[in-house]
This record gives sequence, structure tokens and C-alpha cells, in this order.
Amino acid sequence: MHNLINENSKITFEFIVNKKQVNKYKTLHASVLFQKIESIAKSTMTPYNGFIETSLTAFELEFKNKAFLHDELLVTNCVQKLDSSFLELCVTIVKKSNQEKLICKAFFGYTLKKAS
Repeated sequence: MHNLINENSKITFEFIVNKKQVNKYKTLHASVLFQKIESIAKSTMTPYNGFIETSLTAFELEFKNKAFLHDELLVTNCVQKLDSSFLELCVTIVKKSNQEKLICKAFFGYTLKKAS
């Protein structure tokens, strides 16, 4: 299993908050953040679906700061924890101009099938 999932691999993409993604106060909708987080987590797990016992066994989402219209955001996904029975992914969204400014963080946990 460890040979198939690279614990050090990170997937990153950027997006710019546009008018369709904000409310009347020009802050990014939480649903858009969740869609971005869910999308990167699913794309990371697609090659490994045959090793996952259940679709999702743990989930945690923390909103830290707001994002606004025209903010450039950086979405990063990495394997946080991997052992013979469990895989945890961590997804973070930060402002590209100030990567110390965390917008939100999510953890996805998956139970892995036992080797036969």
C-alpha cells in the first residue's frame, strides 16, 4: 500500500475569486470553498478507490478567515497520515499573496481494505 500512495505528494491549484462566487458583501461563499476542497480530495483518491473500504469515515472542516472578490487562492492537498488501515488527507486554502493567511482547512479520513 505504501508503494502505491506517495505520502509526500502534494497537489496544488490556484483560483481567483470571481463575482459569481461571492455574496453581496463580496465575501466568498462557503459552498464554493467546500466544492474546491471536495474536488481536490476526490481527484487525489480516484486512483486508489480500489484500496478504500468505505467512501469517507472522517471529515473535519475549519473556516479561519474570509476570502474576498479578486483574491487569488491556493488550494493544496497532501497525505497527512498513512498506515495499513487508514489514510488521512489534509486540504488547505490560503491567500496566494500571503500564504500565512489560512482561509480554511479540511481533513478527510478513509479506512483502507486489509491486505489479503
